[in-house]
Amino acid sequence: FAAVTDSGKVHVLAGTYNEHIINQFAPYNKSFDLIGAGADVVTWTAPSGKYPLQIDQQTGVSYEVSGFTFIGDNAHCIKTAGGGFIDLDIHDNVFENKVLDPTHCGTGDVLRGLFMCRSTASRDVDGVSSIRVHDNVFNTEGGICMSNTESFDIYSNEFNVLCDGIYSAAGCKTSYVVGDHHIYGNTFSGISGNAITLDYWADGHPAYLASLIEWNNFEGTGGYAVNVTTYRVTENAENNWWGDASGPEDTTGTTDCKPPSEGGWNCDVCDMNDGIGDKVSDNVDYCPWTGAGVEEADSGTGVDASAQTTNASAQATGGDATTTVTVAEYAGEPTGVDPGFAVDGTIFVDVHVGGTEPDILTIEIDCPGANCTGMVMRWFDGTTWQNVDPQAVTNGTIQATLNKTDSTPLISQLTGSPFGVGSPPPPPVPVGGIIVPVNRLELLAPWLAALAALAALGFALVRRRRSA
Repeated sequence: FAAVTDSGKVHVLAGTYNEHIINQFAPYNKSFDLIGAGADVVTWTAPSGKYPLQIDQQTGVSYEVSGFTFIGDNAHCIKTAGGGFIDLDIHDNVFENKVLDPTHCGTGDVLRGLFMCRSTASRDVDGVSSIRVHDNVFNTEGGICMSNTESFDIYSNEFNVLCDGIYSAAGCKTSYVVGDHHIYGNTFSGISGNAITLDYWADGHPAYLASLIEWNNFEGTGGYAVNVTTYRVTENAENNWWGDASGPEDTTGTTDCKPPSEGGWNCDVCDMNDGIGDKVSDNVDYCPWTGAGVEEADSGTGVDASAQTTNASAQATGGDATTTVTVAEYAGEPTGVDPGFAVDGTIFVDVHVGGTEPDILTIEIDCPGANCTGMVMRWFDGTTWQNVDPQAVTNGTIQATLNKTDSTPLISQLTGSPFGVGSPPPPPVPVGGIIVPVNRLELLAPWLAALAALAALGFALVRRRRSA
């Protein structure tokens, strides 16, 4: 590392490496990219009790770490510490522990894929964080610990962890603003403890900011899917899949939340839910939720904000710096209300517009199999599915151009709105069977032929008698 130039790259070829690397203030206070040949071919471990990679950062440095399987032996896989504003991009890695010890759960001994302490990010004009953790797989005791941290983007990760997924704390170092994390598009599966915990226990921090937790999949969480321990702010966890279409379990409150299948959202007044999905704690805003799992999500912010998934995209025109567009792709029909499509060959997505409304929003959804014959785009207005207007077929997709005044829907209605593309089912068979045109002459023809034959036979018998 001493030989790497500032802003240089270190490429690591396939193999197994037993290294404990520390990038300290001196003499290694430089930016670098650490690029492995792929998590399937590069394994990075360290001597017992040591982190494979430790980044002691300072303001102004930039790091990218990708393409490794990290294995922590009685230690976290990566630790960052030191404070300051940094640019950090950790992606496409696999994190594992050599041994998973269930007795660590619920204690301070949990070994994590990432332990990130006193790391402060900034957001650019498009709202994107300078600290991004994405497209990783965590098979560790704990996923990510964030202590005294601000403004992380954590997205598109898989947390198959033993104890807890994401733990965000405001501890004794009270000079830091905490919160403002954007946690989206992740999958949390079979965690024995809490999937996400926000534990801002220490007083005296300059500010405690709400985080945005959206478009995640929670399934089989033993504790809370989202857990707020010490109340500072209500955390926004709307538009998540809680493992069941009935929504999360929240038994404290007086007014039950009702999804569209039960008469329509009442999120502005409800404060509890009798769902059978994963549990949530108090001080979590979870209404509305998704009625199906989220396969992927993308979000963009800015004047011409855009977002794109595998089968859908949304492009804003004429917004401002606060305009946010989000697209999420569902695993199935998300509302519990019949959309009027044929059973097979339907794509469902959700489109959300936040901040200042743009003048125009263009939505494109792929036609299943790129065949748009007979296909139509519909959206859910909170009660029923109806056709989008205007819409047109273009290059194997259906495109809708929405505005503020006379489209269906209006941009103002996109506060988390399911859309679907599919073919309408065939017209129903009329009651009593299928009506078939009838030719009366054809129906009578056999009878007429029989009568004619009988008449001929009778005439022949009469003639025979006369001859005799």
